[in-house]
Amino acid sequence: TLVPESAAKKVKIPSGPIANWNEIGFDDSGWNDGSIDRALEFDGNGDYVDCGTDAGSDSALTVAFWVYADWGDEMVVLDKYPSGSSGIGWRVRLRDESRMRFRIGSGSNGTTMTVTRAYLPRMWTHMTCTFDSGTAKVYFDGVENWNQSGIPQSVANTTTPLRMGLANQVDTDIPFDGKLDDVRIYNRALTPAEVMNLANRVDVPSGLTAHWKLDETNGTTAADSTANGHDGTLLGDPQWVVPTRGGVGYHDTGTFYPTIATNVDAEMRGVNASTYIRVPFTVGANDLSNFQFLNLKTRYDAGFVAYLNGQKVAEAAVPATPEWNSNASEERQDDKAILYRHHDLTTSIGSLVAGNNLLAIQGLNSASDDEDFLLSAELVAWDIHPDDEISPNAMEYSGPSNLTESSQVLTRVLDVEEWSPLEKATFAVGPVTESLRITEVHYHPLSATDAEFIEVKNIGSEKIELNLVRFSNGIDFTFPSFSLAPGELAVVVADLAIFESVYGMGINVAGEYEGRLANNGERIRLEDALGATVLDFEFSDNWHPSTDGGNRSLTLLDPTNPDTARWNLKSSWVPSSVEGGTPGEDDLGPFETPTPTETPTVTPTPTPSDTPTATVTSTPTATVTSTSTPTSTWTLTNTPTETETETPTETPTETQTETPSIPPYDRTGEGFVNALDLLVILGEKGLSGDLPSDTPEYYFGFAHYWNDQMNP
Repeated sequence: TLVPESAAKKVKIPSGPIANWNEIGFDDSGWNDGSIDRALEFDGNGDYVDCGTDAGSDSALTVAFWVYADWGDEMVVLDKYPSGSSGIGWRVRLRDESRMRFRIGSGSNGTTMTVTRAYLPRMWTHMTCTFDSGTAKVYFDGVENWNQSGIPQSVANTTTPLRMGLANQVDTDIPFDGKLDDVRIYNRALTPAEVMNLANRVDVPSGLTAHWKLDETNGTTAADSTANGHDGTLLGDPQWVVPTRGGVGYHDTGTFYPTIATNVDAEMRGVNASTYIRVPFTVGANDLSNFQFLNLKTRYDAGFVAYLNGQKVAEAAVPATPEWNSNASEERQDDKAILYRHHDLTTSIGSLVAGNNLLAIQGLNSASDDEDFLLSAELVAWDIHPDDEISPNAMEYSGPSNLTESSQVLTRVLDVEEWSPLEKATFAVGPVTESLRITEVHYHPLSATDAEFIEVKNIGSEKIELNLVRFSNGIDFTFPSFSLAPGELAVVVADLAIFESVYGMGINVAGEYEGRLANNGERIRLEDALGATVLDFEFSDNWHPSTDGGNRSLTLLDPTNPDTARWNLKSSWVPSSVEGGTPGEDDLGPFETPTPTETPTVTPTPTPSDTPTATVTSTPTATVTSTSTPTSTWTLTNTPTETETETPTETPTETQTETPSIPPYDRTGEGFVNALDLLVILGEKGLSGDLPSDTPEYYFGFAHYWNDQMNP
């Protein structure tokens, strides 16, 4: 593959004619960088990068980076903050409730800027912090969100190392759990326009003293792309993220989302129907002499024209002479746009040269205000020698073939003496998406001698084939040829030898996965053979303490629930009934009884008179007392010292009932995202049983909503 879909690229939405844009010698340094999928991932267990003491030690500072946080929690992103009282240093860290802090100083001698609604978990955000002459500013996605002057501390620390992902005071801050990309340090405060350029992936070279692109795919060094030698050393086990997509485009409804890495919605929609893309690549002299075939694979909506080193080699749905703002000549259906189209460029092999080459593409939408756009391309070359033989594992076919399990099929067609390009297709067999469920997660065993595992179950009524089904987040595991009968369970394990030493032989093990589940919670994604989502959920170590190092596993209460969003809820999970969990078999309980803080209890206590008293015990508590006299007192106790009293303005009759209306307390104005504290008095109704039928009973509920999850 000369140019994979995920290759680094430059992108430009032209505002007028650009001469020679499709030629190799053109200067595209001012164009937007493409995909930010290449990155460095930290697991929250102490991974970090040591960048030495010199970077970020000037008296003026700009630190800019892309961040993808797995959790909206307190985590250190970049740190050059010492202990002591010198007041010289700086730190950037994320806070709970999606806040962010930029702190200048040291130890307790510092000034902190806390910005609310700074980011959303599991979404890329561009952050920039600047400091010069006592004034600090904070930007998100190019927009200024904080400005503070008169700061007495300094950032010019020359002795404390700059770290990515972990604080220098490791006992005071939580390690970073997420991804970082394109980390930059400047020796000056960038202007707002320059910050916006960075957020739009336009290079700003002036004053750049360190730049970690984090584009490596292996090794333990994060290279500084400047000439200043601030290479970082990876410590712990941070992982290089290799991109899997590289399309340019946008889409309202999500059909193109799995393909798009560079979103051009803001720059393109309503502005121009055309975009220019430049993808540099190299070809070795020996390889070039052996090439016999050249193929361009494209996915596009709605048209394109492609050039190799300035020579037009392929096109689709374009006018005879494309201009900088041309529209595609026809519409293209979305279901066709996401499929590969092959363009045989064998006759254009002569356009390639040994050394540096350029694939340039103009993508054309059907209209500038169209609701979606896509352009993705891959360039492949290969050779076939006369003495090549057909693989002994290949099967000749002349008609339809039956697949018994999900499979990837690779085919070629021999036409006289020439083979066609290699075609690949994946076929999913059986109702995996509807029938496969995760039922148990043992993410934090008691000690290293115990074993992590994830349990899955077939909840359907027919056998399912799991070949090519994959865990793509949390752990990395692709199922081999493996089937589950209805009701059957299986596990994937971190270490088979350790697992069998703890649980013995005979458990249905599908295989060993790569990676480890984070002890502080994890996002797990399970996909079918075609990449469609089976489950995508997060669990937290705060849900049930006994599962966080207490040797209990998280066990799902109802695997047959059709609402897979409930896998994200604490109420859907309980600790296993036995230590170590029950891998490979259903856990029938009994389970732990919820503590009073999890489930409020209601105790109606009748008095000798006709005045019942209902007491609700929870944390916090609420107490309501009702009398049958014209004036009644309602006492709501949030803490032992806070009460509220309400006196009705009208005298109720004997047949009236009283339902106090308590407005909810909305804390969204304090920077909470999707946060709402509710105290709800649901009403009263007649009791049956030992009490008289006209004795009222009051029902109360207290719930805390956070990120659309209810936690009693």
